[in-house]
Amino acid sequence: MKGKKSLIAIVLAFAMLLCGCASEPQYNLTDKESDAIAQYCAYLLLKYDKNKTAERKLLDKKELEKIYEAENEITEAVTPTPPTTEPDTPTPTPTEAPEVTDTPAPTPETTPEPQNLAESLTELYGKDDFTVEYGYYKLSDQYVENEFSVITPKQEGERVLALYFLIKNVSKNSKKFVSKDSNVSYFLYCDNGDVLGPQICALPNDIQFLNDEIAAGGSYDAVLLFFVNNDEKTYKLKAKDTETGYEYEIKIN
Repeated sequence: MKGKKSLIAIVLAFAMLLCGCASEPQYNLTDKESDAIAQYCAYLLLKYDKNKTAERKLLDKKELEKIYEAENEITEAVTPTPPTTEPDTPTPTPTEAPEVTDTPAPTPETTPEPQNLAESLTELYGKDDFTVEYGYYKLSDQYVENEFSVITPKQEGERVLALYFLIKNVSKNSKKFVSKDSNVSYFLYCDNGDVLGPQICALPNDIQFLNDEIAAGGSYDAVLLFFVNNDEKTYKLKAKDTETGYEYEIKIN
């Protein structure tokens, strides 16, 4: 029992030394000093452990003594070095600010064109057998597809801007043009700063959701609808491939 109490006391003493949990004074130890103390603690634990076995991985006594002797800078009490007082820094003498001479503004350089502009909508859709081109627009109070399909803005003071596109099959065979799974998105930039998204109106010729067969050499009229305010006069349509980042801009006025 007496041996166990001695062992506990030794462990606690070294733990307080390593962790700095004891009251003043506290010592700043180097990494090597801390490692040496830890190794010596392990040696003491082995020394007073009556149940130690051959499978333990800690160093034996001779190796520990060599390590401990190499760390001869460690003493029982390390006197902390008092902080040195830095001399007062003299206040710099203020100097007069240099005279500022007006420098002529540099001539503004021409803004470089973005490197991700597409030549046409055809390039955005990436379909070799088709061309996709913007045609014209109509601005009206409502869009009339037929007598059964009439689209009217819900907000007062809004009108319908219909943009028309021509899709042409330039191959020698009948082909299906599919846009419903493409990465092309459309945004309308208005002169008042608004940025609008197209309406989803379940039109059979909405360019966003096409899945139509076009005969060889044939063409197809597609449409894109926006609800705009009456006070907006100028627009810019931006079509963007969200996967590649390529864009195509169309000015509408």
